[in-house]
Amino acid sequence: MPNLIFVQGKKGVWIRLPIERVNLVEAAVKITYDILGRSELQEGFWYHHAEPDYLMLVYWIPQSPHTLPTNSTHRVGIGAFLINQNREVLVVQEKGGQYRGTGVWKLPIGVDEIDSELWKFSHSGMNCMKSSSIN
Repeated sequence: MPNLIFVQGKKGVWIRLPIERVNLVEAAVKITYDILGRSELQEGFWYHHAEPDYLMLVYWIPQSPHTLPTNSTHRVGIGAFLINQNREVLVVQEKGGQYRGTGVWKLPIGVDEIDSELWKFSHSGMNCMKSSSIN
């Protein structure tokens, strides 16, 4: 019976290993090519990235350089200076944080959260316009 991974044309395999299953890392890293229809012992999965509750392992099937994306290396800080035709500047007050309840007005700023979408409501409660790129 042919290997389903090859039949489906897949090139990369991703394993999201919950922290509770960390004991399986060694087995995944030492996996043989036998599973993929090859007989020689080779390196198996490798670490892609880790988060507090899981470890992501990846494996490249073809015998060519892999094209798997690297993990994110930074977060995006967001700030805005908005002025209308009346030369009024948009300012906000914090609902939470160190300036909450102090009467301080500031420019809308923030940090993009992991897995958030920029055009959805941010923690500031402002509705942001959908954008396909950040320059």
